[in-house]
Amino acid sequence: MFYLVLTGGSHGTGPLWIYVVAPITFFIRGFKKGIVDIFFFVLVMLYAFYLASTFQFTDYGTLHFPSRIILTFIIVAALSGLYEHFRQHHSEKLTLLAQKNELLATIDPLTNLPNRRSMMAKLAELKSNDINPVFSIILLDVDDFKKINDQYGHFVGDHALTHLAGIFTQQLTHNDLVARWGGEEFLFVLPNKDKAKALQLTDTLHGALKSQPLHIDGYTISITVSMGIAEITDSSAIERDIQHADALLYQAKNSGKNRTCA
Repeated sequence: MFYLVLTGGSHGTGPLWIYVVAPITFFIRGFKKGIVDIFFFVLVMLYAFYLASTFQFTDYGTLHFPSRIILTFIIVAALSGLYEHFRQHHSEKLTLLAQKNELLATIDPLTNLPNRRSMMAKLAELKSNDINPVFSIILLDVDDFKKINDQYGHFVGDHALTHLAGIFTQQLTHNDLVARWGGEEFLFVLPNKDKAKALQLTDTLHGALKSQPLHIDGYTISITVSMGIAEITDSSAIERDIQHADALLYQAKNSGKNRTCA
């Protein structure tokens, strides 16, 4: 561009090419960096027009032509900058909206735990990962949850679920995961842990629930849970593994509740 302005280009039309600089600069460099680049570009063009006039590299006649070229370029640059600013702003809003939608699709809004969809994806990942040949799952169901809703109301029932979610999260190690599986059911995924280690966690959970009852609206509500453990060591279908844990869970239910079967 410096050369075209300095020499005038073909039949003195060289300066007209500077108009493509503004939109291309903002597109490549973004709004903030584009402003800086355009500022220095204008200074360089002014210097090129000055040299062309002083040393007569090309004849632009009076100063009207160079001044109008620079002025109209600044107007085009300002419009290009405004366009890039609003485009970038809306692009950021769309990105945030997409992230929010992705979060809503994978997080349970009541407990802020991963939901079933998110946990199924994690299970599929673990199944396909040879680095974690052994892991365990725990399917948990709250005992007599319907009685809590019937006696104290659904508002208290919701608080009971968030209370449980907090306790469960506190007891997990760095790699362990827990999700709200549905209703009053929760699913734990324990990478690199066999059935014995999973049993240790269930003992810890039973103890934590016993020592931390729910206190709300003057009520003290003791919550117990039943759990079923399945150790995953083969390439069976994920649904079959969950069915196995579910069968053990209901075995625990039928054996008196507030216990774990593995």
